[in-house]
Amino acid sequence: MRVRGETTGRDFHFDILLDAFILRKKNDAAHIASGKANISGEDAFFDLGPKLGDLCDRLRRTAQQRLGSLGADQIYGFSPALQLDGEIDAANLKIVPAASHLTVLADLSEKPVIGMDGLAKRAFGSGADESLDEAFKKL
Repeated sequence: MRVRGETTGRDFHFDILLDAFILRKKNDAAHIASGKANISGEDAFFDLGPKLGDLCDRLRRTAQQRLGSLGADQIYGFSPALQLDGEIDAANLKIVPAASHLTVLADLSEKPVIGMDGLAKRAFGSGADESLDEAFKKL
C-alpha cells in the first residue's frame, strides 16, 4: 500500500514482503505544480508498470483468477498473515476488507520506519551511507 502527499509528492508505503514501512524523502512539488506529476502519482497508487512474472504479479493474477476481482475497500490478504507464520502462497490469499486487515497487520508487529538511507544500509551494510554520499556529490 502506498500513500502519496498531494502537495509535495512525498510518499511512504508498506511492503509486506520486506516487513517494512518505507519513507521516500524526495519532494516532487515542482512536478505537481506544473501538472506533470499525474503519471508518477498513478504509478505510486496503482503500480501501472509491474514486471510481468515477478512474485507480486503472479500472486495477484492467481488470486484474481481464483477469487475474482476486488470490490471497493477490499484487498487480497494472506490468511494466516505472514507475521503469524503464514506462507507466501496464492492458496493462502483471501479477499478481505482493507481497513480491518491492515489494522490487524499493523498491530501484529512493530514496523521500522526506513528512509532511503536505511534501505541502502539494510541492503549493503554500514558503508553504504558513505558510498551514497560520495555518489551524490558527483552529480
